Amino acid sequence: MSHSGWTTDLTKLNPLGQQSAWLTKPYILSKALKRVSNTLTVKVLDARFTHAFDDEYPILHLQKNDIPFVRQVLLVGDNNIPLTYGRVVITPQTYKAHFQDFENLGTKPIGETLLYNNPEAKRSGFEFSCFESNDPLCQNIFAHLPQFTAQDLWARRSVFNIKGNPLLVTELFLPSLPAYVPEQSNVA
Repeated sequence: MSHSGWTTDLTKLNPLGQQSAWLTKPYILSKALKRVSNTLTVKVLDARFTHAFDDEYPILHLQKNDIPFVRQVLLVGDNNIPLTYGRVVITPQTYKAHFQDFENLGTKPIGETLLYNNPEAKRSGFEFSCFESNDPLCQNIFAHLPQFTAQDLWARRSVFNIKGNPLLVTELFLPSLPAYVPEQSNVA
């Protein structure tokens, strides 16, 4: 699959207010999701070595014969309602360098567990896209969530680099996601 509609300029895509807030505001998505849901669990849909999508190879500097580790998850909120879909593409070198971390991840969010509290992890800027409902990635998600068929999905992605070892994190925002709630400041 190839999806060429990624851009760093969100104004080119013209998302509505709620989508725009989710796409740009939360640096740590799982932390922001906990502000709109009392519970947040990770449901692993798939985690294995498999081919990446065509547009994922160049961003990770992979060759076509490289087979990355791909982890696909749903972040599920209150009443077992799926809020977001996450796809992490881990290069073979990154997986080998951090094998134990990935093997022990289980149903924990990758960001909070391995990335955000790691001073050696650096994040790129975001790229944004809107996937049409007939896109193969949406079709894959809809296979797990038939209640969302025929709906376009907004997404963002960024590359994390841990000591020169890259991985790509793509987050798609599902229609059941509540309105974005900003973090409360501690100013009196």
